[in-house]
Amino acid sequence: MATFERITLLVFFYTLVAPAVPWLFARRRGPGAIWASTGAALLLLVLLTALLWPACVAANCGQGAIAVALMWGVAAFSAMVTLMVGGLMAFFRM
Repeated sequence: MATFERITLLVFFYTLVAPAVPWLFARRRGPGAIWASTGAALLLLVLLTALLWPACVAANCGQGAIAVALMWGVAAFSAMVTLMVGGLMAFFRM
């Protein structure tokens, strides 16, 4: 499996897990960790998604640019869901 495919799979699976990060940290550390964990989850999501383009260029993927564009859309949706989860948890003071 090529490096580009591994990074793409890592980003895809992290986008599925990212909305659960604020909930997991709030359960473990209390309600004070909601916004810190939400910010950390979003920062990691942005950084992992930003790694896709250099990986595509390094792999000379060509058609992989379509996959990068799709993953950016999935990551943007995941970021919105993560913010909503963090906001709702902070509002209801889990």
